[in-house]
Amino acid sequence: ENKMKLLTVILLLALNDACICSHDESSDESSESSDESSESSKLNVEDVEEELKEFLSDFSDAFKVPECATNMNPDCSAVGASYAEDGILALQGVPTAFGREAIAQLTEGFKTSIPSAFVEVNIENIKVDKRSATAFGIQTLFVDGEIVSENRVLIHLINEADEEEDSEEDNEWKIQYLLDNTLPN
Repeated sequence: ENKMKLLTVILLLALNDACICSHDESSDESSESSDESSESSKLNVEDVEEELKEFLSDFSDAFKVPECATNMNPDCSAVGASYAEDGILALQGVPTAFGREAIAQLTEGFKTSIPSAFVEVNIENIKVDKRSATAFGIQTLFVDGEIVSENRVLIHLINEADEEEDSEEDNEWKIQYLLDNTLPN
């Protein structure tokens, strides 16, 4: 059942990326006036990319807060809060976690063994629209400040800000899916 959910998620991400690419290609055929609006939306895309980089930096910092960085009853709810309520964390070698609470619990179990561990995600490629973003990047696991592993990840983020509000300041990005995209050895 979990494998079927994971395959469905991967398929949806692939279709989402195809739709975004299709949309990008059709916008190339637009008139010159569309080019001007495309230029302004391009600036907006750059702003969203910067927001997401800041969000992922905050995500990394959530592993380092004192409540989470302990082996005595760690509280990693700040890590869980980075995910959508129905978010999915699927990494090789660990059970897939479905939901914000399960993701926090999985992180807490890991931190009980290795309290100094934290991750950083560096985005290499991203496709964005108003309500979501799909990013490909490298997730680096650190223990005691040293790199332990680097994995390719695919991340789908959603903007949970109130759709009625159109202010960029009200963006509230959450991770919908974080999937390990590294081929097994």
